[in-house]
Amino acid sequence: MALVFKSAHRRAFWTAFAFSVATEYVVFVAIFLFSFDWNPYSWLWGMLAVIALQLALALYGLFSFARRALWYFWIERDDRAQLIADEFNRLNFPRPDGFYNDADQYLTEVALSPATSPEAALFAGTLIGMLNAHRSNGPRSEALSLAMSVERAMLKMLPWSALP
Repeated sequence: MALVFKSAHRRAFWTAFAFSVATEYVVFVAIFLFSFDWNPYSWLWGMLAVIALQLALALYGLFSFARRALWYFWIERDDRAQLIADEFNRLNFPRPDGFYNDADQYLTEVALSPATSPEAALFAGTLIGMLNAHRSNGPRSEALSLAMSVERAMLKMLPWSALP
């Protein structure tokens, strides 16, 4: 049974990951071979070192994500949402009126609407591009915080919204 990746982006990601792990393994095995006088268990120590390194990187990634999330929620959330809402109002974006489920859907509708001014369509398209770029290339925490800021700005545009 073959493993099939439908997108070139996924294939490139997993190929790069496999190359990275293989390179780390070769380097660790070489280090253990030369450091411990050709120990026959160097392959095992190399594999354990790669696993330890990948676990450390995963833990650091979680720590980094948590640190970024705390910064966003404590410091940036309201200011970013207000700046985006102010820009939406300046460019006469339509009210989201509960029809839209998420930031992507709303921004796509605004960008593709013939009633939207060119400057507003450009701003909506730029936000869509930023969201997609961060989702595919990282940092993914930035994509998440930008999407939440746009959704919060959409709520601020509604006259009956309870958001300050």
